[in-house]
Amino acid sequence: MSSIKTLNLYEQVGIVFPGSTVIFGLFFVSPEIKAIFVREGFSIGDFGLFVTVSYVAGHLVAAVGNCLEWVYWKPWGGMPSTWIVKPGERLISDIQIEKLEGRLATRLKLNSSSVRNMSPKTWQHIFMQVTADVRANGADERAEIFNGNYGLNRGIASAVLVVAITNLFLNPSAWMTTAIFMVLFGLALIRMHRFGVYYARTMLREFLQLPEMETTGSHSE
Repeated sequence: MSSIKTLNLYEQVGIVFPGSTVIFGLFFVSPEIKAIFVREGFSIGDFGLFVTVSYVAGHLVAAVGNCLEWVYWKPWGGMPSTWIVKPGERLISDIQIEKLEGRLATRLKLNSSSVRNMSPKTWQHIFMQVTADVRANGADERAEIFNGNYGLNRGIASAVLVVAITNLFLNPSAWMTTAIFMVLFGLALIRMHRFGVYYARTMLREFLQLPEMETTGSHSE
């Protein structure tokens, strides 16, 4: 398990940043909560405590994010990575889908039916293999940038939603503040949606750029 001193990029972007966002938001809506953490003579030790609390809060916000993610993508027919199985979906072009089916056979040895005929659940498992292949070949850098931004905006949206709900209960008369938080929540959702689509599309395109592999075994002389 990573210590606070050795947080990786995912933990910083996807956990600590949303955690610190929700804490600062709670400082704003509740002076009592702020008084617990902020006092005169703020020290390095206090900063370490703040990072630790942000890390813990970030994991709790991530749980909210998991629920938010499921609710948000439900009307869209699931996560963007599964959209490719829907008829008429333009995540990638028909020509690219035809090429994709060939690559699934040559690279992953999956001689299955048309991608369009698969169920979202079946395709999701295949997409995980596609992702693993792209990462194994070191071609996932651009896609992972989109994935990191997706996780960051999901975390921000979740944190702002928690703050908005808290403000609604603690300060019911401050409806304007709650409304502002909800606007910020909506903006974060828009960014989350954008990067989610970019991630799925880019991962598929990077897979298509990997070299073809022979489907037949080597012939003995």
